[in-house]
Amino acid sequence: MYCPRCKAEYTEGITECKQCKVPLGTNTNEIDLEDNTEVASIKPVKLTSVANDIEAKMLLSYLQSYGISCYKKDVKIGGYMNLYMGYSIFGEDIYVDVDEYDIAVDLLQSMEDSDLVEESKKDYNNLDDESNSVKIPFFKKRTLVARIILALAVISTVLCIVIDNL
Repeated sequence: MYCPRCKAEYTEGITECKQCKVPLGTNTNEIDLEDNTEVASIKPVKLTSVANDIEAKMLLSYLQSYGISCYKKDVKIGGYMNLYMGYSIFGEDIYVDVDEYDIAVDLLQSMEDSDLVEESKKDYNNLDDESNSVKIPFFKKRTLVARIILALAVISTVLCIVIDNL
């Protein structure tokens, strides 16, 4: 059985939750769950982008441990690719509340990956200047690499069919 407020597991015979001190009983509808429930809306701003779901979850956990409201969002059709293939080549965007943005950037700066912070500052300030853009080698562009692999697969399939027919 589970506590109706904090969802902690407990066994039969326990009358009070050890974590949130809610009285436990057979009728959980009698417990007023709204006394400690707060739902705050945030004004999201993109903090950074990460390569995959694992990095996104790690970063979200890190930010949430400091009390920063944040969430992740799949880039392009990444959500469908995660469902279908188990991974996405498009990455994930991390969003935080606009009021907590500076704190989140400071936390990211304390981490070793300074490229993440520079990218997030560019996104936040909307710098579209060509001189400020960093040249990325073609093999690090995920969509280009995926298209090349797909083209090679199609070409090799066509060649196999043609050779079999000869």
